[in-house]
Amino acid sequence: MKIGNVLLAQGKLEDALRAYRNNLAVTQRLAAVSNNVQQQGDLSVSYSKLGNVLVAKGNLDDALKAYRDSLAIAQRLAASDRNNTQRQRDLILSYEKVSDVLTTQGRLYDALKVRRDSLAIDERLATADRSNVGAESGQSASYVKVADTLQGQMPQIRAFSLSR
Repeated sequence: MKIGNVLLAQGKLEDALRAYRNNLAVTQRLAAVSNNVQQQGDLSVSYSKLGNVLVAKGNLDDALKAYRDSLAIAQRLAASDRNNTQRQRDLILSYEKVSDVLTTQGRLYDALKVRRDSLAIDERLATADRSNVGAESGQSASYVKVADTLQGQMPQIRAFSLSR
């Protein structure tokens, strides 16, 4: 994975893609043999890293699939321990990556649903610990992202209402 990170930073997208795919293959084998939380978390990160390079290459459909694979694992891990703040933050990050790709693809209604799922977690974390400035900040950022997505839908809503 670290090799892929360096190659991506150097702009060597094909080489980075190859490194991330190799990493993913190894991580999948390890996760299949050992169903421990660390291996599952590593697998989620591997899918996410693959998605990052696919976005950089402009391959949004495959990036979305990789991000959704990462999200599915993050959802399982977060559901298994709702009090683990790091797992909840990892889940929020996975939601954000999916919603960013959906937004870029112009699929704003789908992106809004995902952003609202992320916001619900941010709200829960902020409510659970009002003294945690980071949780409050995350909640605020989620509100902005939901608002931005709603604002992006305005041309589509206007076009729909004018066509009726």
